[in-house]
Amino acid sequence: MTTTADFSDDSSPVAADLVELAQDTAMSARSFVEVVDAIAFAQSPDESLSILLLELSALLVAGAPLGAIVDVAAEAFEPDPDSEPDVSDLRRRLHQLLGPADDYARVLDPHLGVEVIVARLSDDLSDICAALMRGLAHYASGRDIEALRSWQFSYLAFWGQAAACALRAVQSLAALVRADSG
Repeated sequence: MTTTADFSDDSSPVAADLVELAQDTAMSARSFVEVVDAIAFAQSPDESLSILLLELSALLVAGAPLGAIVDVAAEAFEPDPDSEPDVSDLRRRLHQLLGPADDYARVLDPHLGVEVIVARLSDDLSDICAALMRGLAHYASGRDIEALRSWQFSYLAFWGQAAACALRAVQSLAALVRADSG
């Protein structure tokens, strides 16, 4: 049984489906990065929580097909662009915006035990943006399948779990804000 599919024949229906998935993922990735960047300039973290709740949910919906399909194998592996996306300013602005609400408890791996670590929403959000931006760089260069492979690998290795954990933390904050205002 193989878990990798070769999509080098661009005329196949499967390849066409992957190109469409790459287009959809690119649109979702671009939207998420742009919205998180705009949120980092916001003045009120309370107002940003609702937007983050929606954006993280939408990103997880967009990412789910990446985890559900077989591994995407590009015809020839393309390395990520030479320069790593610089998200340090984004990370700093998000940390300032969120203040003490930035830190939250996260179970490291729910299947391997209950080890809890302290995580930061600013780290999760900026690292997710960096992973999405790497795929967007491939996509902008016309390498749709390599972009999809990059997004799939990073979704399974990191950003899918980080987005799910961040969503839970943001949902919890939103509930606390609503409870305090009611």
